[in-house]
Amino acid sequence: MSKRRKNTSTSKAAKVRRRQQQLSSRPSTSAPNHHRDESMEPGPPPELFNQINEAAESDHPLPLLQLSSALLATMDPRSANPFERNKVPNQADFIESLLDTDLAETSLLLAASRTLVTDELLSARIRRWLLERYSTSLQQYYAAPAPYRAVEMSHVLGDGDNIFLGARNADGDEFTFVVYVDHNLGTLVKDAFTLDGPVESVLAHTKNTMPAEDYTLAELDLAAARAKVQDAIELSSITYPPLETETWPAERALLEAVVRQAPAGGSGYERPEYTDKQLSELTEDFFTSRYGRNLDDSVHRFLLESVLWFGTDYGPGDPLRWSPPSVEIVLSDWFPRKIVAPAEDLRPLPGLLRAFVQYCHHRRNIREGLTTETLESIDRFTPEYEGLINSDRRQGPDSLLEAVGALPPVGQGDSTFDEAQADIQRRMDELEALEAAGIEEIMLDGIRRSVGGAEQMEQLDDKPLPAEDFDWERIPGDTHQRVQEVLDLCDRCCADLLDAATSDASGAPHPHEHRTAARRLLARVAAGDPAIFRRKGAANTAAGAICWIIAKANDRLHGYTGGLSAKDLLAHFGVKGSVSQRAEVMLRAAGIDDKQFEVMRLGTPALLTSATRRHLIERRDKYQAQRQG
Repeated sequence: MSKRRKNTSTSKAAKVRRRQQQLSSRPSTSAPNHHRDESMEPGPPPELFNQINEAAESDHPLPLLQLSSALLATMDPRSANPFERNKVPNQADFIESLLDTDLAETSLLLAASRTLVTDELLSARIRRWLLERYSTSLQQYYAAPAPYRAVEMSHVLGDGDNIFLGARNADGDEFTFVVYVDHNLGTLVKDAFTLDGPVESVLAHTKNTMPAEDYTLAELDLAAARAKVQDAIELSSITYPPLETETWPAERALLEAVVRQAPAGGSGYERPEYTDKQLSELTEDFFTSRYGRNLDDSVHRFLLESVLWFGTDYGPGDPLRWSPPSVEIVLSDWFPRKIVAPAEDLRPLPGLLRAFVQYCHHRRNIREGLTTETLESIDRFTPEYEGLINSDRRQGPDSLLEAVGALPPVGQGDSTFDEAQADIQRRMDELEALEAAGIEEIMLDGIRRSVGGAEQMEQLDDKPLPAEDFDWERIPGDTHQRVQEVLDLCDRCCADLLDAATSDASGAPHPHEHRTAARRLLARVAAGDPAIFRRKGAANTAAGAICWIIAKANDRLHGYTGGLSAKDLLAHFGVKGSVSQRAEVMLRAAGIDDKQFEVMRLGTPALLTSATRRHLIERRDKYQAQRQG
């Protein structure tokens, strides 16, 4: 599918005129300095202004949204080496530089970035900044579009799926997002790009260019599309080295902003599960078939066992699914790296693989042309495979460590862990876990960190937090007056906003759970670092930080979907701007990790409402069941 874009809706001249009007409609009291002195400008580099202007001249909002997404991707730690993510530039600092550079170009980029950033407070600040200077139409035009249709295209060999998402913005501009989810590499996003036209046109073009007998097209409800795309993005984000194309992960922030607007609660990808009995029956059926009866010996059985291991534990989890890319992975990487055995025992693999592919394709009624392509791929990569198994190479976790530079190539240094590199063992453990953990384990680990560990996760219940008095026992007397001021503000916010519509599974109201959680957190903070309340500082900011932490940890902030926004929460305290820095201080005082503002994990169920714990229990049971099969 070509990534060239064509728009036939509104004339380019009309849309450019509208953009000019939007940028000229700002109040005179906030007039920008349109005469930029690039030698003195502290903001973004000059070449960025040229890119912004070029993108804004388009007759469609897509180019500027793509530019913003690409810039945010360079500041996304998910794309970095796992051991160097603390060195990635900060998105908030970049946005600050734009806010400090009051020009038409930076205003355009801020408008395109507002719905792409994941920090709601930062987004709200951009919104306020723009509203002080421009009409709402500028933000509306460059808001991330909302999805309205999803279609999944699957190939008969199962290498991957294309998910087509049709979306439009409030102005009626059409977008089509094409997401390729690769199953060979673990059901992750391998590529994604965006077209500025309706999804119906893209699908019509696709149908005319793809062989109908090899592909199926199926409508996908938006909740399922959201679940599949988000799961595939998450797995792609923990893959290192990262998968990169011309447009991925450059368009990740834009894609995520779109799928966040789809309904939640859909079912993602489900891996097929094979029991030991089924694999044993498959093995015997192959070796008694016309394809495998002449290969029935201990070496070939050992090799087939490993082939089935790859088929069930890697890729989409189907040992009967074989294609040119999957056999390439087995021969050029997986087998030489994972299977520790003498070269003479590994040498018969290509012959066994040829026979097993024919057996599997016969069982699945795959057309002959695709079988021929797969067999040709085996022949093409056999010389490389033979060279690898006869070479001096690292295997297992050591090969991953070499890939990220934690160990030198074989022959260029000591292959053991040097005591001078104390983090090597830790890196090996992390990378090994990264490779071995499936999406279920990753999700379960997030739940464990939310509640404080595996034992706490297993013992979770959804009983409502009790109404309780504030615990003054460990709080120094000289801070009581200041703590009381903060406590009163927190109580009022919980009564007016956070607890206003909370109930248990039966619908019974619980108008105190957030208040209890906020009181408990405030008590931990005041006892952990009383100096916070001895220093001069606004009580409303401290109370805003406490309630923001509790609201975020309990998933109460849904500004993008019309619910309570972080802006509305902080406005209750008369606070303008972000409280994230104050929240860091509070979290440290309470003994909680202070660097976690996308997902707030407090490490204890004592600060989570019954609704939050009930949701965690449902997710725990779901992912444990998927993991156990």
